[in-house]
Amino acid sequence: MSEMSQFSAREESIRTLLTGVNNVYKISRFQRPYAWGKKQQEDLILDIINALSKNSSDEYEECFYFLGTVILHGLKDGSAETSIVDGQQRIITITMIFVIIRDMLKEISQKKNIDEKDQKISSSLSEEIAKYIYIKEDGKESPIIWPLQEEERKFFFENILQYNSASKKKKTMNDNKDELCIRYSEGYLIMKSIIEKKCKGINLHKKIYLLRAIYRQAREAKIVAIYLSNENESYSIYSDINSKGLSLTQQDLIKNDIFYKTKNVNCIPGLDKISDQWNSIYNSIIYKTAIPFDIFYRYCWYIIHPEDLELNLNNSVNMFELFQKKYPSIEQGEEIKDFLDQLEEFSLLLFHFIEPNSVKQWKKDDWPIVVKKIDFANATAKNSIVSKYTLWLLPLYYNWIKEKESTIKRKYESLLKKMITFVADTIFIYQMIGMYDITDITLDKFDHYFEFLFNKLVNFKIVKGENNSGSLIEELKIERFLSIDNITIIEKQISMLRYSKYNGLNTQIEYVKYILRRLNEDESSYQIDNTKGSIEHILEDEARTEISSNLGNLVYLEEILNKECSELKVAKSIKNGQLLNEKIKIYNRSSVPEVIELISELNPYDFSKSEVKGRAEMMATKFIKKFIQSEAEV
Repeated sequence: MSEMSQFSAREESIRTLLTGVNNVYKISRFQRPYAWGKKQQEDLILDIINALSKNSSDEYEECFYFLGTVILHGLKDGSAETSIVDGQQRIITITMIFVIIRDMLKEISQKKNIDEKDQKISSSLSEEIAKYIYIKEDGKESPIIWPLQEEERKFFFENILQYNSASKKKKTMNDNKDELCIRYSEGYLIMKSIIEKKCKGINLHKKIYLLRAIYRQAREAKIVAIYLSNENESYSIYSDINSKGLSLTQQDLIKNDIFYKTKNVNCIPGLDKISDQWNSIYNSIIYKTAIPFDIFYRYCWYIIHPEDLELNLNNSVNMFELFQKKYPSIEQGEEIKDFLDQLEEFSLLLFHFIEPNSVKQWKKDDWPIVVKKIDFANATAKNSIVSKYTLWLLPLYYNWIKEKESTIKRKYESLLKKMITFVADTIFIYQMIGMYDITDITLDKFDHYFEFLFNKLVNFKIVKGENNSGSLIEELKIERFLSIDNITIIEKQISMLRYSKYNGLNTQIEYVKYILRRLNEDESSYQIDNTKGSIEHILEDEARTEISSNLGNLVYLEEILNKECSELKVAKSIKNGQLLNEKIKIYNRSSVPEVIELISELNPYDFSKSEVKGRAEMMATKFIKKFIQSEAEV
């Protein structure tokens, strides 16, 4: 094999690139100095900002964003240094974006009158971002990215990367008139002004969240990293790729291998069924789901070939090499066609989770209750981690659809319902942790837990005559509980949930609806989905106070009774205690378990701030004990 052919290509994020085993990235001698000007810098930061989406709670979240191809090679065996052959403009500019956001967050954290929680969050985030700018060894910081020439490198290290007050930083930048250095200083100031403009007119708390979202969008940007073993051939490879417009992702390599090895399968002159099938699968995932195609492919591969799944979903595993190992030659053409058929079926099944109300078999029995859990997951699971929940459930759904034996098929259906509920609960507590602590530190364990969950479901099989479903869920519950560093923060965040039609306090409505409905689910004959209900404020919300919008003042009530309560308020000009006394008479006709429990304990003339707070805390504790703790922990 020639030295030129010794390369590998894989998709990865900026996050994994800058925090991987290669600690220092130096610009290749084939490259020119940093050359991006105002237009390219503006385009990149605006692309990153515009890639953000807003969820149902009106919060910014990162989405899939492709940054392009980066060509790298190791300087020498065993070295932690890597040379950037192509892609330095984007990598350096992304680093400057990290620096800008770190600087802005650090300035926020040093404000005199800042709220204590906002101070803690902004400070933690600025420290978190620093790990994508510097590496630490023996207590010393060293830059991760090293520009080409000594002069620009010195300026980049001292005037861009190092933190300084905004006024002092601007002055030191303007003092240097070297053309190379001006590109850095102008880029920093231009991109900072764009971010500041985006933050204009919002309060400090929302500004922190927006800065975090921009940082995460840049951090999670995808690249195609091509690793070469020989620098002398690097420029040739780079020229070929750029001149031909190739994007050598693992999926492209797999696709081409599929096309070649199935060329003798079902041949019809003038038609390319394999190509059409692949494109149909690809377009279905890209345009109908929020899941990147490489993630979809990786999960599906492990569902079809669970023997290849190790203890975790190692993203460094080369899926193209796995494909070639499993299907080494054209003789496997029919097997590859079967594999492609399964991929297509998975893409169709996945869409059932995206549009659950259109699935015929999910309209009978108690499925409508379960579908509400899917609706909740779709409305809230927007980030790159929990948006994969459909892929976690896919193995069970597939087994249910494919099973022929009626008893086992019923068991798969029952388990799938339980797992959808389990996953929805898991997404709920994941989001509660995220609301309480918006840095990634508290959530790190959950990344591993989700891999554990998928691993278990991929390898789980129902055996006739055995009842192993209960032990599976209990094992998953125990492992989930162990992944939670502090259950108290979840209880606290649940008790702080709020909903009001006024003052923009409707952003948490999905979480409020979820817990109010969930607490009414028990082993009795009551079916929450048979009740067409809505959120009722026990104390009237016209006062628009923190207490009236708090979870402890909310209850899920039949819509017809809720309407009567509203009419009662309009019809009678009476004091709040008397009004509540009248409302209790309406509550007495409710069949909702939580309403029945409420009226057994409610004193209409003594339901105030402390009672509302206490009820919210009780509801949070009840949810945790009822649905989150395993039997072993209770």
